[in-house]
Amino acid sequence: MRERTRAFTLIELLVVIGIIAIMLVALIPAVNSLSKSSGRKGAISNLTTIIEQARSLALADARSTYVAFATTLPGSPSPAISDEYSYRAYAVFKDNANGAPHAIQVTKWQKLPEGISFRSQAELTGPGTCLTSDANTATTPFAFAPTAGTITAPYLQFDSTGSIVHPTSAAPMRLIIFEGLVRDGNEVATAQDSSQQPVRDEVAIGRFNGRAKYVVR
Repeated sequence: MRERTRAFTLIELLVVIGIIAIMLVALIPAVNSLSKSSGRKGAISNLTTIIEQARSLALADARSTYVAFATTLPGSPSPAISDEYSYRAYAVFKDNANGAPHAIQVTKWQKLPEGISFRSQAELTGPGTCLTSDANTATTPFAFAPTAGTITAPYLQFDSTGSIVHPTSAAPMRLIIFEGLVRDGNEVATAQDSSQQPVRDEVAIGRFNGRAKYVVR
């Protein structure tokens, strides 16, 4: 007599599919959080690399170098360009050897990972100047190819010794990135911590040695 083969019933299959669906829904927030955290860490790594590149170039060429941060864009850029570059892009420039008034662009405009932006507001706690905040008035013109013009942007300036000479504030220099975007100068956070502040990470730059380091909160 032939044995009956055991098989899943339709109801059992539907139950298993339902359990898998519930597990996936529960995992999505954790995966998104991990992805954003990874994006912030990647942004910090790229920022510290660019800052070190600008510092090393100033030492090697004995000329001032700059790290410029695109905040307010010129003219009336499209929402797509604004979301792509405003409070998200940065580039290295250096003084022209022939004494021309405008700095030469050394790197293309780098962009933070999707969903990560520089802060447009000053931090409520902690010492130092938030370089990209509206409260920082140390700005100068830089070429901005994406809109075929120039922007008046906040910046770091390294002299030939590798020290920071701009901004001139004696306080520590800070770059703060957060999960969200900036529209019309207003921050739109996509994640907040227990104190209702945007989820963020910070780089501090030493004034006299020009070194950038990640600040553990």
